[in-house]
Amino acid sequence: MITPEHLLLLTIFLSCVMLILLVIMSFALIAKNSRDKQKKIWLVKTDVLITKTIFFEDEEHESPTFFISVNNRIRKLLKKPLFRQTLINELVIIRKSLTGVAGDNLISLYNQLGLEKDSAKKIKDSRWHKKAKGIQELAVMHQEDYYPLLYNLTNHKNEYIRMEAQTSIVKIHGFEGLSFLNEITYPISEWHQINLLVQLSTVAASDFIGIESWLKSKNDTVIIFALKLSASYHQFQLYDNIVDCLNHKNDKVRLQAINCLKEIYEDTTALHLIRIYDNESVTHKLAILSALKEIASPESISFLEKQLDSENNQIKLAATRALFNCGNEGLETIENHPRASGFPLNEIVKQIQMERTK
Repeated sequence: MITPEHLLLLTIFLSCVMLILLVIMSFALIAKNSRDKQKKIWLVKTDVLITKTIFFEDEEHESPTFFISVNNRIRKLLKKPLFRQTLINELVIIRKSLTGVAGDNLISLYNQLGLEKDSAKKIKDSRWHKKAKGIQELAVMHQEDYYPLLYNLTNHKNEYIRMEAQTSIVKIHGFEGLSFLNEITYPISEWHQINLLVQLSTVAASDFIGIESWLKSKNDTVIIFALKLSASYHQFQLYDNIVDCLNHKNDKVRLQAINCLKEIYEDTTALHLIRIYDNESVTHKLAILSALKEIASPESISFLEKQLDSENNQIKLAATRALFNCGNEGLETIENHPRASGFPLNEIVKQIQMERTK
């Protein structure tokens, strides 16, 4: 039975706990405000140093070795881990928006002050977000000497570490950095594939060596990514390998192969797509019809005409669009169809005609 004395003791206990928490929170808030205030003071100093570095000119020295003079106050501050991290953060942020000599100067300062060692140390941290931050810093600051360390993380069990490592390798070495595709066993997410393609778009295109082997990978997501690469960079020499992917057991691989053939097609492409059509899902059938629309091959007209009788209106619409792209013969096929004047084909034709006049 709970007595008034018990309630009083419980109230006193809870009040003490709340008071202790309040004191802890107050000290934490004071410490945070103190750190924030200190960082604002430090940022003034780092901004001066970074500005001096950006505008550092070659004629200021005879030696090709970069060197920025650092005053005693900065040297003392560099002994503080928090100041070093503040400087690293600023260098990384600004380096992302700078290229050429100014960007190279920032990298040189980063190396001169030994900050790359701070970033590398994070990679050995057991916390995944620390590892990821270290990887990102080394990548943005183009630390090629750490390539082996970063490469070893491209197949890490943690997805975020893995993605950061893969992105860093591509950021530093461009297309050649994709060599990790030969090794990885974990899947590459759709989002990360897009991210890698964006990274590649920022570097000069080079010899595309390796795609053929990636199209035969045991990792299906590597095949999908290789197909995207083939389409983006119009690798017509890989046409036969891409066609082979139409027979892959993974439906996502087949779908990507169909989409790839919209960009890389030959005279036989329509026949290859028609061959697999009947065994595919509606989604894949629509993708095939979309590809045939781009190819606009006379060999596909009779096949497209049959699709006008489909019970699926999306199929009818896609087939009609493809026929419109097949020139006069395709238009005649639509006009001469027995159901051309009936619903829904007549409305589909009107819709496409409106689309084409816009």
